[in-house]
Amino acid sequence: MFETNNRLVVLYGSQTFTAQEIAERVWRTTKVLGFRGPVQAMDDYPIAQLIKEEFAIFVCATAGQGDEPDNMKRFWKFLLKRSLPSNSLLKLKFGVLALGDSSFMKFNYVGKKMHKRLIQLGATPLLNVG
Repeated sequence: MFETNNRLVVLYGSQTFTAQEIAERVWRTTKVLGFRGPVQAMDDYPIAQLIKEEFAIFVCATAGQGDEPDNMKRFWKFLLKRSLPSNSLLKLKFGVLALGDSSFMKFNYVGKKMHKRLIQLGATPLLNVG
């Protein structure tokens, strides 16, 4: 069992609530393991706080033809800014759960791009994007 002072943020981008449901399931599981922290849509999370976080799980759906869901558009736009320093997220260890329809050409595009961008900003992946 982990100490209850361990903070883990679970953030999601969901168009049809599937990613939200999975994020909430992940959050409940981590809570049992002693982690604490919010589960919320990416656009509801104060993105400036991300530089202070040590652990985060991102649950990302891909909508349409490789588009980000509506409730992560602002978060996504900020994260993709070229002006962000490459050491912005050095403290962060993260995992990305990518969701999508495998019949689309850009299957899991948002999750894969999120994983790559977080690494570019200095974050350390806990596992391969899945």
